[in-house]
Amino acid sequence: LHPDHATAVPLVLLECFHNALEHGYGDNARGVIEVALEREGDRWLLTVRDHGQGPPPDLDIEGGDSLGLKIVRAMAGQLNGEFAISRGSPGAVCRLSYPVLT
Repeated sequence: LHPDHATAVPLVLLECFHNALEHGYGDNARGVIEVALEREGDRWLLTVRDHGQGPPPDLDIEGGDSLGLKIVRAMAGQLNGEFAISRGSPGAVCRLSYPVLT
């Protein structure tokens, strides 16, 4: 990671991982969580995918009031990046895309 990304990217990763454990698997503490950080041209793509229940259909990541979503939105903004949560097959997919710094 570039030093300017060393705080924001791990915070997003940890929040996505925590959400997978808490919301994706709940009391069933067993499951798969995949994490990838890949470079796609001039952008980094952090993906956290779980095989749990998936996000609720009414999830609003832009207007949600949860502390976790506020942190993720703030960190994505700090990185000049974009964050999205979508339904996987199965589970949830969280993606953070942000520019490569040189």
